[in-house]
Amino acid sequence: MEARKPIKRTVEIAPLSREHHDGLLLCWKIRFGIKNELDVARIGGYVLYSWETHLEAHFLDEEKYLFPLLPGDNPKLVRAIREHGNISSQVDNIRSQPTYKALSTFADELEAHIRFEERDLFNIIEQLADKTHLEKAGVEIAGRIHKTEQIWNDNFWEKANKHVL
Repeated sequence: MEARKPIKRTVEIAPLSREHHDGLLLCWKIRFGIKNELDVARIGGYVLYSWETHLEAHFLDEEKYLFPLLPGDNPKLVRAIREHGNISSQVDNIRSQPTYKALSTFADELEAHIRFEERDLFNIIEQLADKTHLEKAGVEIAGRIHKTEQIWNDNFWEKANKHVL
């Protein structure tokens, strides 16, 4: 099996790409919690916290600054917008009825979406976007991205906390 080479992002998109790592880590944490049969409320609470403090703003930044750089009928853009809506709906499902299935579906859809953006959508944006508009978007993105310290006291994904109620 051939190893994938790291994707080199333009400076304008790199901050969003780095946030994707946090999204993939969230998926790993969800799967860890499910695998270890931890309380769905614990896992779901963390998903909601992550959505409200990071992911939702990330989606909005992409929609506001990157997506307008492509024609509205671009199939990859249409897919990204649809996936944002689907993932947001999954968050609503977790908020109303957290289950292992809802959590697993959310993790699967979020991971697939991140991989799609990294492997396909961002490449297309970097290739097709007007450079001046991309630079302006990059300035806006850089001004909006801020790494906030997570204030979450239940690190259920750490083995030492496996039996904490």
